[in-house]
Amino acid sequence: MKQFIIWLAVVGTCLVFSTAAASADVRSVHHDLQVDLDPSRHRLTGIDRIEIETNGKASGPLDFFLSSSAANIEVLQNGKPVRFMLNDNRLRVNPVSTGSSAKRLQITVTYTAVFDDSAPALPVTP
Repeated sequence: MKQFIIWLAVVGTCLVFSTAAASADVRSVHHDLQVDLDPSRHRLTGIDRIEIETNGKASGPLDFFLSSSAANIEVLQNGKPVRFMLNDNRLRVNPVSTGSSAKRLQITVTYTAVFDDSAPALPVTP
């Protein structure tokens, strides 16, 4: 049961790229997600390194979904801080133009979350 609760904490907090909001110029997206759990402190730390391959054309904002329990959020573009907005679980990143037709964009999102939900009294079964 403890593993199930930890799994729910990870899935409920992880960052998910919104393909519906992705520009038609996005050719591929690769996530490298690292999650560290500290059960004694009920804390999760996530680092999501996202590499986006484009056609080299300018694109609009990138939308991701992130749990509302996420805090201490930091967003980097190619290793440098970039502005973002978090509203109703939607993390919107407006990539900074590099002035070139770069075809690869690297976004890194770091966050923490507390998972202190109590376990259900009865097991959940389908």
